[in-house]
Amino acid sequence: MVGIEASKLLTQETVDRLLKINKKCVEPEIKLPPQGKESSYDVVSEDGREQFLLDVNRVGVIKLSRCTMQERYAVSEQLIRLDLDESKPHRNPDGIVICGAHIHIYKAGYNDAWAYLLAELPEFKFSDTQDITQTFIEFCSFCNIDIPDVIQGTF
Repeated sequence: MVGIEASKLLTQETVDRLLKINKKCVEPEIKLPPQGKESSYDVVSEDGREQFLLDVNRVGVIKLSRCTMQERYAVSEQLIRLDLDESKPHRNPDGIVICGAHIHIYKAGYNDAWAYLLAELPEFKFSDTQDITQTFIEFCSFCNIDIPDVIQGTF
């Protein structure tokens, strides 16, 4: 299993491999957090050699629809992060500011600093980003994470 220190040495090849491997959620059921809360779920590769975390963060006092979902590796490395808060702009390393729901994908040398509008990437098909439960299921599918059949939605 890779430790936290080793995670600082992620190459793009390693990240691409980690994103593609099949994973499964360890918990027998998922209870998504209500507004103002956050939850993390343990995820493991099918062969049991790699550990990940799956986070759902709904903390936000100004924008109640704020929600972030992310897949982390070796505790601290964000591989993919989906930001649904359309009111919060993001500035990419090239200075371009994007507004709207967007997704960050780890890029060697930049970590998760680059973000893309969902509409710019056809492989990111989310049926309704206002539906947190459905978006969670679709996010997990994109991350190749097999989740339990029992998912308690938000309220």
